[in-house]
Amino acid sequence: MGNTNQNTNDLKIKKYSSVYNQNLDLVVNKAFEFIIDTTKIGGSNTQYGFTASSTPVNFTVDWGDGTSDVITTYNDPLLTHDYIATGGAGVYNIKITGLLPSPRFYGTYDDKLMEITNWGNIGVTSMVTTFRNCTNLVVSATDGSGWKPTSMILAFSNCTSLVSGVSNIDVSNCTNFFATFRSSSSFNEDLTSWNVSNGTDFQGFFRDCTSLTLFPINWSVKGICSDFFYECTSANPDLSTWNFEGVTSYNYMFKDTSYNRPITNFSSASLYDISRMMRGTPFNQNVDSLTSSVMTRIQDWCRSGSGFNQSLGAWNLENVISLGYISNGSMSNANYQDTLVGWLGWSGGAPTRTVASGLSVNAYSSKYEIGGDSEAARNYLISTLGWTITDGGGI
Repeated sequence: MGNTNQNTNDLKIKKYSSVYNQNLDLVVNKAFEFIIDTTKIGGSNTQYGFTASSTPVNFTVDWGDGTSDVITTYNDPLLTHDYIATGGAGVYNIKITGLLPSPRFYGTYDDKLMEITNWGNIGVTSMVTTFRNCTNLVVSATDGSGWKPTSMILAFSNCTSLVSGVSNIDVSNCTNFFATFRSSSSFNEDLTSWNVSNGTDFQGFFRDCTSLTLFPINWSVKGICSDFFYECTSANPDLSTWNFEGVTSYNYMFKDTSYNRPITNFSSASLYDISRMMRGTPFNQNVDSLTSSVMTRIQDWCRSGSGFNQSLGAWNLENVISLGYISNGSMSNANYQDTLVGWLGWSGGAPTRTVASGLSVNAYSSKYEIGGDSEAARNYLISTLGWTITDGGGI
């Protein structure tokens, strides 16, 4: 190891990986280049370092001070570099060439990473927490297709200075997008070019991205979409071109956003959780698409919002275990009555649909019709199915 003048341009690496059970035969001719500032918070003001996962590694680091190291083990102590003898505290341009499948700049020195100037190709297959908490990071690089992660869990989480520069990363094989940009409060890049169709976990994808105004089109998502736009306060994205078939959860998806658009394409046979989906939003659209035979959780789905006034009568409550607040106090009496009748399919003085027992529901001040089908349906829910219903009484 130690310092070396090895020329790693056009370096050919052939290494068998028992971890991936495949032959990694790569010609790597482009460096991953980035700028650091050792004077920022984190460790000594003359040091910088990063980590690698336990997957096979074989790469060279040019530290930008005339020295370089060859790294062949993930826990090599040479992954921390001290500039005290070669230039002292300051700004340096670092280049990595070779094979580094899972780099991580999250940790002691994360605030010292300032800018990515070239993505290059270093055989990246995982971006799990790669840049998490790199609060000063910006990206000026315009390439990126050499990075092909299969997981982006917390990849850019809390990168509060990051605005754009990631749209060229190849995510077509990525299955896990959990909290990819969570709390990256400056981020605002159109990611339409990303193929996310293999993803199954999008929980918290854009959560707390408060500057977000650019939204992808033609995405196909499935699995968990909980917290997707959570507290993206000004977000009101047009998702009419998205394919949601296969989504299982919208829990907290739009909480405390400005969302108020049609959701007719949100239907999914696998959907089981819409709890708090529209909480704190101005949403007021038809919701017939938000139902499935496997639905179990609806708890407070739009509580604390404003203006919702639609019937929920089309919803299938056969397997529901939590219901709670069904409106934010603005549901009309007519829509509340239609909801009670619709849930049971009340007809001819009897229910025609199966509904779960023992649920609690709060309709604020909305009123049922005395002597009408809505009162009969309400009485059946309470006396026969053991529901607890809070509303404005009868009229």
